[in-house]
Amino acid sequence: MTDAFERRMRATAATFGIDVLAPRIQSTADVAPALATLASEPIDAVFLIESPTWFVAGTRRPIDQVVDFAARRGIPSFGSNRLYAQNGVLATYGDARSYVELHRTAATYVGGILRGTRPGDLAIDKPTRLELVVNAKTASAMRREIPPSVLGRASVIP
Repeated sequence: MTDAFERRMRATAATFGIDVLAPRIQSTADVAPALATLASEPIDAVFLIESPTWFVAGTRRPIDQVVDFAARRGIPSFGSNRLYAQNGVLATYGDARSYVELHRTAATYVGGILRGTRPGDLAIDKPTRLELVVNAKTASAMRREIPPSVLGRASVIP
């Protein structure tokens, strides 16, 4: 997580009276100790920021560790991309584009820079469609009922 993102997240959370615990996870080896630290805290939810770290293959993928942690504690988990919900996170809200589409967009930026365009002259890419995704299996396992008003707006993963 960048310092700027963390500052914005903390400032936004504070307007809602929410305290943020943000353990530094820079590699897959940091996940288990971070979860052990969080286990001693009174937390109400887990939010996974966008990072390829969560999907690194190994004996246990980091995202599986976080999903299991949240399930054992009976707390909801959230993310910003459909892929997270497909891997057990309760709900996500974010850019509806697939990773393939996002990587194509990134490639156009790289191509422009390699052709000599200054990064500051490139257009800012913003999502044009946001998507709410709910994992029904996770909700059921947590014995959480998702309100019909939310389900009516969401893509639901069975």
